Amino acid sequence: MLHLTAPFERDTVVALSGGRPVATHYGVLLTVAGVGITPGSLATGALCDLAGRQGARAPAGCPGPY
Repeated sequence: MLHLTAPFERDTVVALSGGRPVATHYGVLLTVAGVGITPGSLATGALCDLAGRQGARAPAGCPGPY
């Protein structure tokens, strides 16, 4: 997915920077993305753990044998 969005993302960050340092704006973008991804990763991990404890078949992508 990153390969599809990277050109658009770069152009958008440069346009929004308005001549100011692009690296700062790109850092803010990546920080916001990381903050958004973290809850989803935590929820996915919790579901994988719950499936393992319940003896259910783990969803695709969950590590470890259940």
